Amino acid sequence: MSELPSEWNNEAYVSLHLVQEMLRMAGLPARSGYSHWTPEFKIRVPRLTKNNLVTETDKEVDFLIEDCARYINFLVEVKAANTRINHDARVQLQTYL
Repeated sequence: MSELPSEWNNEAYVSLHLVQEMLRMAGLPARSGYSHWTPEFKIRVPRLTKNNLVTETDKEVDFLIEDCARYINFLVEVKAANTRINHDARVQLQTYL
């Protein structure tokens, strides 16, 4: 198995060279009359405090993708190649959902 170049360990590089290309290939241009990507989209995430109170906190997701022509609306969270999808990463993704 070959090693990935070190650039792939940078989340911004993965976003630029993989994720954005995949979105274009899926027919989701970055900007058009019917489609757009919003980078570093802020979402409100509920959080349980120590006193069992629910509060909200702001988190950033790498992209919000919207395509009004096909009713597509989803969030993209980019990870670097060396980032393991371990328990912490799964909790982060579950929190966003």
